[in-house]
Amino acid sequence: MVYLTGYSDPATVERAQISAPYGYIVKPFTERELEVTISIALYRQQIDKEKDRLLTDLQRALAQIKCLSGMLPICCRCKRVRDDQGYWQQIEDYIRQHSEADFTHGYCPECAKIVLAEAFGNSRL
Repeated sequence: MVYLTGYSDPATVERAQISAPYGYIVKPFTERELEVTISIALYRQQIDKEKDRLLTDLQRALAQIKCLSGMLPICCRCKRVRDDQGYWQQIEDYIRQHSEADFTHGYCPECAKIVLAEAFGNSRL
């Protein structure tokens, strides 16, 4: 919105400000003044639309974020974790429930040696 008016008294200007216009031109005006004001108003409108889109995207992303924080009781031996109700569950299940993370499993080099040794006997390693 751009105001084109003959009024510039403080009360009128204050009322106009409430609607957050993109411009306020007081008569008499020049054609160039009107062109520049409209050009700036259109640019600001485009910027405001982009800002609103980004804000919506950010709010949507924040709604999807799950965050783990605080102390997490974990068994030293089996690595199961205790949830808020006192039940013990696999750490993978707990993290899946409380975040967007998923898991793929494999062996670290040290565990791979142990598993291979157990599977094929110590003589092959």
